[in-house]
Amino acid sequence: MSSILSAAIQTVQTLLATRPKRVNLLVTGLDNAGKTTLLHRMRNSDPNCDSTLASSTDIHLTSCAPDGAQRKLILNAVDLGALQYRHHPGGIHKLWRDFLEGGSVGGAVFVVDAADTERLHASGKLLQGLLGVMNEVEMQRTTGNSSIPVLVLGNKIDDHRAVSENEIREALGLGSSRAQERAETRPLKLFMCSTVMRQGYLEGFDWLSSYLISN
Repeated sequence: MSSILSAAIQTVQTLLATRPKRVNLLVTGLDNAGKTTLLHRMRNSDPNCDSTLASSTDIHLTSCAPDGAQRKLILNAVDLGALQYRHHPGGIHKLWRDFLEGGSVGGAVFVVDAADTERLHASGKLLQGLLGVMNEVEMQRTTGNSSIPVLVLGNKIDDHRAVSENEIREALGLGSSRAQERAETRPLKLFMCSTVMRQGYLEGFDWLSSYLISN
């Protein structure tokens, strides 16, 4: 009887390990940064989409678990960008907070337009605001100690007006000593990319999924 029970438990554990893990993902950034195109690329849909489409997108990924096993991820990516917060009482910070407090959010993606030089510092202010809200929400948690990983995508590197990675870091406040101190407690990494040319963002999601699969 014990061997049958042991085999049953092992079977259940195997099924749980191979079942896709669903994770909520916050996606944000200034308008026209390329968030909607990114989500459509990730789900292999038509990138020439209407910006009024639903803001929630399922992304299917396969990642490598710490033990070396392949594990499937389903990311419920929710676009909390300009189109949504303009109609949300309290603005973008309240929208982020409501989402972070209301759901089990595993990660965040912040998209910045590397070719929009006039609004780079506005993107930096927005990112710092997001990190501030995350810190406040995480401090209020009674369970779970891990910080939410943040993938930053410097998009539109195919545009001749796009600035360098170092300039993006400077504008977003990612090159300071304060940012390096924060990086010790929160996984955060910048990847330069082009959603139009299908470059760079998959590497970024590979990095992000390595944290999502183990948390």
